Amino acid sequence: MALSRVQRGELEDAVLKALSGTLIEVANGFRVQTSMGQVAVVYWEGLHSGNDVEIALAPARLTDRYDVHVTHAWLTLAKARYPSPCNIHKYGGDWPIFGLGYSEALSFLAGCQQLRKGILSKEREAEIAKLLKSLAPQDAVAATLAAELESLRPTRASAVIDLVRRAGVSVDRWYVKADGTPAAMPRSNPAYCYNWAFGGANEPALACLWHASMKIVGAHIELKSNMRDLAVRLERIAEDIDRPVEHRERARPQALRARRLEELVQDCATTGRELRVIVNEGEMRDESSLGEDSSFVRVRLLDPVAWQVAAFDSITGECTLRRNTKTVPARADASQAKDTRPRFADQHDLLGADHPDRVLATGSVVRRDPAVRQVVLERADGRCELCDAPGFPMDDGRLYMETHHVQPLSEGGADRVWNVVALCPTHHREVHHGRRRSEMKAQLCELLAQMHAEQMPCS
Repeated sequence: MALSRVQRGELEDAVLKALSGTLIEVANGFRVQTSMGQVAVVYWEGLHSGNDVEIALAPARLTDRYDVHVTHAWLTLAKARYPSPCNIHKYGGDWPIFGLGYSEALSFLAGCQQLRKGILSKEREAEIAKLLKSLAPQDAVAATLAAELESLRPTRASAVIDLVRRAGVSVDRWYVKADGTPAAMPRSNPAYCYNWAFGGANEPALACLWHASMKIVGAHIELKSNMRDLAVRLERIAEDIDRPVEHRERARPQALRARRLEELVQDCATTGRELRVIVNEGEMRDESSLGEDSSFVRVRLLDPVAWQVAAFDSITGECTLRRNTKTVPARADASQAKDTRPRFADQHDLLGADHPDRVLATGSVVRRDPAVRQVVLERADGRCELCDAPGFPMDDGRLYMETHHVQPLSEGGADRVWNVVALCPTHHREVHHGRRRSEMKAQLCELLAQMHAEQMPCS
């Protein structure tokens, strides 16, 4: 049956309580966007017969309190409890989706909230532990591979320069623009931040690959591609005078990036070198729209495990990339959570106060969400997002960097990750009091727009 307006309101409230984030309307329902990316899609129209609600979930983004084995086991138990078939999920086809009655949906969401917060009941933890221990060897291997692949789904909007540096590839060239002048914002230097391949020669080989293209094949995680064929098709678009100019101009640099990636992969195939991988997720361009649109990366991560070129056809350009084997033991105790202690600190992280209960303020004070600040500090990876200067270490081992709301809270700015940047103390003072503050604000708006789909209202 169709949900009433009151029921839809109650469902939205339950989703926000269970998953947090922001609700964004889509056809037949809404999606849930958090600082970790899209976490769910909720449908209330166009459903399979008998369902009042259908909810699709992104397993890797449901919680950071339990590992992916526990999350998958929880989802398996939930599917056994709610086995109703669903219509095809359009926005994240590999996500598990649940068909529910209205009251079942509210109960299911209450369980999601417990998972997200890390407060599963002892009974449910025991069920999960029993399920994990009962897996046959071949099922355990399949579950481990599925968990590994899901753990590769990015959850943070990391800057490319930080991941390139972490992979051991020099980023010195990022500090200079194509014309030889200093880059105002090295981490968003267009000469490098949109590339698909980095390093090679005397440096580690590093490629940007899409999570959606990675599949489990046998006992491995693999990705099949043909960058040469892609480059040829893009070059034809760039040379086609009947195509719109913007399509041709977009296709030309994309063809060069495809050629560079193929060269890197071929070199690894010839020399036997390992390939490091930056995993992308976001809006991946459809093959039918080559040249018409650009893919948009929302979140990315550096895979800690290296890949190998398992096969490369020098005649056709077809290749198979394979992730090195990594054994991840299933966690039998679901009560063991990840270590989530922060690695970074900002100006609002006070290590103590003489009289914390005796603070007097006049007028109104806008409270900042510490979770937003921590997400931004993690995104910046200890470096100024304007000049890329590293933060300094504190006595407790954390790196210090200051957070700044680009659209000030006092002027109605949102306390959201897409309105907050991490800055070194010098640039934080300058953006408030310097002569270039208007220009710097525009630069920071541009930087945030590159990292987040929901752009802040810059002026």
